[in-house]
Amino acid sequence: MRGIIVCLFYLLLLGVGSSSEVDQKLQSWWNTVSTSYPRYNETKFLLEDMSKTFPDLVEVYNIGESVQGRDLMVIKISKDVRAERPLLRPPMKIVANMHGDETVGRAVTLMLAVDLLKEYQNGNQR
Repeated sequence: MRGIIVCLFYLLLLGVGSSSEVDQKLQSWWNTVSTSYPRYNETKFLLEDMSKTFPDLVEVYNIGESVQGRDLMVIKISKDVRAERPLLRPPMKIVANMHGDETVGRAVTLMLAVDLLKEYQNGNQR
């Protein structure tokens, strides 16, 4: 097993301003996840960078360790990520890379996260 990444998305996005620095980061993240399969260190850096860039939308935390001692990372994306989820607002959970050799699932899940943040940045909140 190479490492396990678990991604959890709460799809309840609403408003952040636009800036060229953030747009450049979004494009860089997209290039990273859409042109190759990010390795463990790249994935960990990417998730932490998303959390720093969008602190009100993205929360990254660890739910344990793999048998190789690698962090099991979770990314949560939501309108007010640190607030308790309101009643009657259903969450959506996506689990990727359950086994170490499932790199496509991890890459596609990261692409979804980047795309959600990119659309959010462009003002397309649904």
